[in-house]
Amino acid sequence: MAGAWGLALAAALLAAAPVAADDTGAALSNQYGQAGVVRTTNAKPRPHLSLGATTQGFVSYYPDFLVDGEADADALAGANVAAGVGLFDLFEFAVATRAASNANSVRGASAFSVGDLYPSFKTGVAIAPVAFGLDVRAHLPTRFDAAGVDFTNSAFTGQGLFSLDLTGSGVPLRAHLGGGYTFQLGKVAAGIGDGQGTFEDNPNFYDGVDGALLALTTQQWFYDQAIAGLSLEVPLPFVTPFVEAWYQTAVGVPENRGKNAGAYDYLGDAHIIVTPGARVRLGNAVALDLGADIGLTGNGGFAAPVLAQVVEGTPLNPLWLARVGLTLQLDPDAAAPARSTRAPELGQLHGCVVDQNGNPVPGAIAEGAALLGARLVTDEAGCFTTPPLAVGEVQLLVSHPLASQRLPIGGALVAGEMTQAKVKLALVATAKPAAATNGGAAAPGHLVGFVTNKDDVAIDAELELWDARGPSAAGKTSAGAFDVEVAAGTAILVARADGYLALGTEVHVDPGERELATIALKKAPKKRSVTLEKEQISKATKVPFESKRARLQNTAEFLLDEVVDVLLQHPKLRVRIEVYSEPAAAEAESQKLADDRAAAVADYLVKHGVWHARLETKGIPLTAAEADKGRRTEFVVIP
Repeated sequence: MAGAWGLALAAALLAAAPVAADDTGAALSNQYGQAGVVRTTNAKPRPHLSLGATTQGFVSYYPDFLVDGEADADALAGANVAAGVGLFDLFEFAVATRAASNANSVRGASAFSVGDLYPSFKTGVAIAPVAFGLDVRAHLPTRFDAAGVDFTNSAFTGQGLFSLDLTGSGVPLRAHLGGGYTFQLGKVAAGIGDGQGTFEDNPNFYDGVDGALLALTTQQWFYDQAIAGLSLEVPLPFVTPFVEAWYQTAVGVPENRGKNAGAYDYLGDAHIIVTPGARVRLGNAVALDLGADIGLTGNGGFAAPVLAQVVEGTPLNPLWLARVGLTLQLDPDAAAPARSTRAPELGQLHGCVVDQNGNPVPGAIAEGAALLGARLVTDEAGCFTTPPLAVGEVQLLVSHPLASQRLPIGGALVAGEMTQAKVKLALVATAKPAAATNGGAAAPGHLVGFVTNKDDVAIDAELELWDARGPSAAGKTSAGAFDVEVAAGTAILVARADGYLALGTEVHVDPGERELATIALKKAPKKRSVTLEKEQISKATKVPFESKRARLQNTAEFLLDEVVDVLLQHPKLRVRIEVYSEPAAAEAESQKLADDRAAAVADYLVKHGVWHARLETKGIPLTAAEADKGRRTEFVVIP
């Protein structure tokens, strides 16, 4: 027993060289030397000329092992050491070695293995955020209780690899998937594999209690194996939690060589291992790895292994096995500050767009890769401001429906500062026609612009036009932009988009002119305060006016935008706006206040997309006795 713990400690101290820092994008280094977790491996090779080294100690303990009728405590301890190098970002070469000792309290004898070799080669290609790879490795085991490699019992493994790394897009997740096959040479010895000889004649076939101890120590399989693994990592600033699931099964086990001399069970007799753990960063290039294997199947009886339930020729799968290790990554970037532990430095860009005459251009769109798909729309002053962006050079492109080209705008962002930029965008000149067309009718004009949300991000919407020709469908926006032909005169353009309140804008268009308009849609509230009933549009609150004045308060827009939405969703509906207002000093003033308030509500609805012919107004002044409880605005349906 003491020998097992002593060997584990000596091997761990002797191998105390470290592996793969978290900010290099590599995962934990696995026991075979490649950049992976514990058994699964990253499809992406190490960076060019990067060196990785790892040491990992492991220990397991069984209170009751295999000897029938005896409480035989059993301990397994050991360590593995690995090192690898990456070349040209395409290849990775590695080698690993393993030492272990197993001691059983009843038998007194211990089994040990020192110097197994795992040379490996990996090639892969990364196309962010995924990577594909191929891993080929050999297992050259030692002779039992002796030094040197036993080539007759060697094994060769090939795996296909796939990795997904979302850390570059801001999501702290990496996933690795692998699967392959191991060809075991040991089964060929003594004629096994060609139908001659017996299993017991083969020196590489481990059976009985001695065989169980030896196979557990060396992790040596007699049969070919199919393998598959999946691991998930969550890279955080100072720690990377991970979990790995591993499946390894013998292939070609005869029917009478499974547990209890029966058929081999590819679920219960196979090794299924779940390994939760974490990597704790100790510096830019050094990390402490902690984990624990949990053996779900292949334990020869699970918590209480029984010799009859052990599949001879395969190692026992420990019910649990604790792991602790150190990793170190040496590469050209190792001296750089730890990228994953520092908050990014941010700056902003304030850009303004003017036309060829130096006038501000509202409604221009700024877009670019730095905005991650969002589009910014210039305000009435022709300007926009980006959200905080990573410092460095930023270039956006500016466009406008009346411009024939897109021009760059940008600059070098400085941490905590607002970088100013300006661009001149030539707009297409428009002119009124010299003569009327269509038998004297005025030539049509065009309404151009964008539909955005309240954050100035362009959105696609269905359009409806109300002009002198009546209502008509006007198509859809393209990347938020529209160019609609309208009859000369007053026109209303309405926009509808899923999840938003319907809204419009009133514009006067001269013959042959192109007028600019921007419609900013608002998100539809989850709980509506305005509903359509049989005789009126009901609302949960009053329309707020300034005291003794006909001016709407700013908060009125939240209620009236819902009224606009109801009217636009029911285009044949006509309503009378009745405003009951408090009395003024004189009766005429009271009537004027009521009439002006009704007109103010109607004006808001028209400016936001309701055709004026659908509205009537009526002001109703209240007496002093009615004023406290009677002030209100009603939308009465006109039959």
